[in-house]
Amino acid sequence: MNNKKKICFFSTNRADFNYIYSIFTFFHLKKFFKNYFVYNAINIKNNIFNNKNVIKYHFNFTGNTESNIVNEISKFSKIIGKYLSKYKFDYIFIIGDRYEAHLIASIANIYNLPVVHIHGGEVTQGSYDDKFRHSITKLSSIHFVANTIYRKRIIQMGEMKKNVFCTGSPTIDFLKSYKFYNRKYLSNFFKLNFGERNILICYNSVTNLSKKDSDFDNLLRVLKDFKNNSNIYFSLANNDINNSKINKSIKSFVKKNRSKNNVIYFNNIGSKLFLSLLKEVDVIVGNSSSAIIEAPYLGTKSINIGDRQKGRLMDNSIFDINGSLVSIKKTLKKILIMKNIKIKQENYYGTGNSIKKMHKYMINFSNKTDVHKKIFNDLNLK
Repeated sequence: MNNKKKICFFSTNRADFNYIYSIFTFFHLKKFFKNYFVYNAINIKNNIFNNKNVIKYHFNFTGNTESNIVNEISKFSKIIGKYLSKYKFDYIFIIGDRYEAHLIASIANIYNLPVVHIHGGEVTQGSYDDKFRHSITKLSSIHFVANTIYRKRIIQMGEMKKNVFCTGSPTIDFLKSYKFYNRKYLSNFFKLNFGERNILICYNSVTNLSKKDSDFDNLLRVLKDFKNNSNIYFSLANNDINNSKINKSIKSFVKKNRSKNNVIYFNNIGSKLFLSLLKEVDVIVGNSSSAIIEAPYLGTKSINIGDRQKGRLMDNSIFDINGSLVSIKKTLKKILIMKNIKIKQENYYGTGNSIKKMHKYMINFSNKTDVHKKIFNDLNLK
């Protein structure tokens, strides 16, 4: 049919790329909608797409300072506006809580374009992403959430029940069908054979702090006690404020321990390498959402430090601690001792078929008009 609704799936960074692309691929194969995937090619090593409905742009988000982020937002808004003006989409899908996604949602509303938001209703008290996420919720017309608790929270924020759907996380769909690299491939790539103990560090800025964050300094001090008998893999921090301070500390730590040949860092290696490594290590330590959603499904234990992810539902394999020297050292020792013990999970983010559910719900919106118009759903205030 010629009047198919046009849906844009918009990706901005390394974190959301595979998950947004997975949703686009499923929708594209079903052929009910006319689907477009817009992605930041700076995140992709090779041009792997050959599809007229796949649109690439190049934008380097560096972050680090408030002024940098403000300047980048100004420039990126022009890219968003260009595509929304040219293609006249009927819906736009975004995922998560980053300021980049918030900008897309804001500009989409100027175009009266209904926003479909994934992973709303969650809480991360230690990051300004928390405020962006809730703001995106209010800018969105359709909500696909990972858990019933998150659905209730969105309804509490005044969203219409009929437009809030608990689908589970598309991350789980992606991981269930993913073909991971094996240990041999990873060892060759990183030039480091897996040892008896393998630790992955993913630590990002705690952007809601008004004081110095000492948690990462404490983590590095603890790791000095493990560097002689453990492989330590550092993922450089993302493009948040003060990321350069963290990355400088990582590079300094690796340089001082280069003679050990078992302490390395990497940046933007692509999701396949990162997820394959996450699957093979004994523990991921830090404050990344990968430790909350991906790691439990892959069977990797997590140590979540501090407040950045505070408020998110955490499965049984996640050890949530403060950033003191004692708690980090004690918990890391404990996990490495029990690394081969399997822990039963609660599956807070679903067990799969999330994208299939999204497609079914979107079909119900295909003949509706004025979806962008919203009515605040008051709770009983009496």
